[in-house]
Amino acid sequence: MKKFLLTLVTLTSSLNAFTLKEALESTYEKNEGLRAKLYEMYAKQESVSQAYAGFRPQISASAAMGRTYNKSSKSTDNNQLSRDPVTRYTQDSKNVQLTISQNLYNGFQDVSNIAVSENEAQAAHWEFIAAEQEIFLNAVKAYADVIFHTKSVSFNEENEKFLNKQLQAVVLAKEVGEKTNVDVSHAKAALAEAKANHVKAKGELAKALTNYETLIGQPAENLVYPHELPQLPKTLKEFLRIAQQRNPKILQAQFASRSAKHSVDAQRGAFLPSLNLEGSLARSLGRDREKSNDDSLTKNRGREGSVFLKLSVPLYQGGADWAKLRQTNHTATQQRLNLQQAIKRVIEESTQVWEDLETTKENIANFLAQVEFSKVSRDGAFLAYEVGESSYLDALDAQNKLLKAQESLEEARKNLIIQTFTILYSMGALTHRDIQLNVKSYPIEEHYERVKRQWIGTDQGPENSIEKVKS
Repeated sequence: MKKFLLTLVTLTSSLNAFTLKEALESTYEKNEGLRAKLYEMYAKQESVSQAYAGFRPQISASAAMGRTYNKSSKSTDNNQLSRDPVTRYTQDSKNVQLTISQNLYNGFQDVSNIAVSENEAQAAHWEFIAAEQEIFLNAVKAYADVIFHTKSVSFNEENEKFLNKQLQAVVLAKEVGEKTNVDVSHAKAALAEAKANHVKAKGELAKALTNYETLIGQPAENLVYPHELPQLPKTLKEFLRIAQQRNPKILQAQFASRSAKHSVDAQRGAFLPSLNLEGSLARSLGRDREKSNDDSLTKNRGREGSVFLKLSVPLYQGGADWAKLRQTNHTATQQRLNLQQAIKRVIEESTQVWEDLETTKENIANFLAQVEFSKVSRDGAFLAYEVGESSYLDALDAQNKLLKAQESLEEARKNLIIQTFTILYSMGALTHRDIQLNVKSYPIEEHYERVKRQWIGTDQGPENSIEKVKS
């Protein structure tokens, strides 16, 4: 099935045109939102390494140094100072200590925490894939919108020129007495409306161009509809089956549900005993000096080491552990329901876009016929007006129907592009690999494999540099 999904026709078009494929390549390389999601996923992948740390020893070192000073003197019963001199005692001490602790058993919490983090990392991976697909779909919409609004401006410009020409003809006919002031007023009103619609179309095009540049990362130039579109499943049943297997939102919900189930196991482990192996090694160096009648200086050195097993049995923790267990059970139930809801939503949305696409395909043929017949009707209406067989309003109505038919046809063509790629989106096939973009992939799997067992270091690897990812 994956091979079928990857067998997509190349999105090429006429020479010197900026194709849809090139626009998607630019989006992948330049879109800041996609790169932000990439690093959000990288951050979540680090939780796997944190979970593996539970199997590793905890090592710490400490050092201390200090001085103790004491001064004393003797006195007689009548509180008179004796002739004995004052005694001064000074102690200097230095010590260093190395401690190590290794957990041997904690109710399999570490095993469960690794399962939690790995499923969370997979959920984050599919969340990134969903974000990539959504950005690509928005780019397709922006690309198609620019073409549609460019065509709309062209149609309205032609409409304005046509009505301006008709106005001139009506004015000349009035001068020779063939037409009336009412006809001239109708012609001027129609031309004014055409100019207003032309200005409006230009405004919509300007907004579409701005949106395009924001998403694609460069101004729109020479955009054309692709001559061919990706292959799609032949039936709705096949489409829904693929969507339920590959849709990234469903896969994300599946891994989130699994992670929540393992969180329950981890919390249950908190009720079990824990066994740690602890050891320490210390070294001390001291010097004692006592100054009285006879000065004395004593030096001492010492070493101390210990190894022992420590067993801890939780008896009562104020109820917090039970509350956390109930909380994780609630979360597991929530994630299971979220998965069911995600499947239903994907099926509903996929069915709707499939039906919309079928409708669009039929409407394109109808709109093509409507445009051709509207041209004939428009020409006949104005000819009938010229010979006095119909009114100018009848001729204007025919012209408006032609303009509406032209815009409806272009809108259907735009929808055909968008709905086709929406189906790919629902199937999880709107990724840079599936549509075979000529870009360098972000090192998602490489980053995950490197960091999940990394013991030490802050180096993220040269492949994670955004500037190196850019081609």
